[in-house]
Amino acid sequence: MKYIPILTLILLVLCACQSDDEMSRDLKDLAPCGDDVVINKAQFDNALSATILAVSLEDDCLTINYGASGCDASSIVATLIDAGDIAESLPPQRFMKLGIETGACLAYFEKEITINIRDLQVETSSVILHLDGHDTEILYTY
Repeated sequence: MKYIPILTLILLVLCACQSDDEMSRDLKDLAPCGDDVVINKAQFDNALSATILAVSLEDDCLTINYGASGCDASSIVATLIDAGDIAESLPPQRFMKLGIETGACLAYFEKEITINIRDLQVETSSVILHLDGHDTEILYTY
């Protein structure tokens, strides 16, 4: 009888523990990788595109190295914009562009941006991303 409280405590501790996968997901939620992707057809259609130099994907974070003209590097504002259309294929496909706002100057700068693309997930476990100006498809698996 005296072991019942100890066994109950042990069971409670074991039930409260999270798996490594759950803890990893929780940590990703606490450490976002940057701004969120914008899903907006009108904004996609009207945005000027940056010159894409390189792209890398890690977890839910898409990093894009790009070039654009502007008065100085700080005057260039980049936003990853998704058209909102999902091509019904296996895996599904989405279409994006790195929209930029710049000053009226002609100096050329290269920059890097990291964007949280979690909002692009669909019902399947992966989606192919097409980035305007980047020739290679990006397979986003989650």
